[in-house]
Amino acid sequence: MATSINNKWQNNWFMDKKINPTVCITLTSCTIGLSLLVGLFPIISLLTIPLAILALVFKCILHYQLWSAIPENARSTTPGKAVGFLFIPFFNLYWYFPSYVGLTTSIKKTTGKPSAEGLAVTYSVLSILVWFFLWIPIIGSLFTLALFIIWLIFINALVKDVNSGILHVQPGKSFPVKINADMPPVITE
Repeated sequence: MATSINNKWQNNWFMDKKINPTVCITLTSCTIGLSLLVGLFPIISLLTIPLAILALVFKCILHYQLWSAIPENARSTTPGKAVGFLFIPFFNLYWYFPSYVGLTTSIKKTTGKPSAEGLAVTYSVLSILVWFFLWIPIIGSLFTLALFIIWLIFINALVKDVNSGILHVQPGKSFPVKINADMPPVITE
């Protein structure tokens, strides 16, 4: 007789792990640091481009993990849409808000505690401003640096909220449930 786990939340690969943004933060920090030096040493741009792509990949993975940690009935969108729609030209300028502000709203709905909604709005607005001012040498660098600082604070707040307990949610419930080591998994035959 075959058994299968009936609880899809227990099938997630990150279920027993807390979300760790260390690699993402390190890569993004290196990319920002190098991009600020490109004006002084143009040869650095050759190193910055692959590092920026790698940092972007890890930022997308982290964003997807944060959305996946929220129960389906508390999400305003799917994790795939939250990340994927950010790659649609011009539409992404709008999608920053549903993707990032929607994430904080979903966390608030799930935990009942206020999340970093103000930081989400600030991050979304700065993301749009960076696209417009990136081409102006000094102003673009200042906006990029401000965006990075806000992103660090914002992502740390989100990871803290998610790791504080919403990873373990029973199906059909929109509030955190602590899973004890002695709690048996739901198995059907």
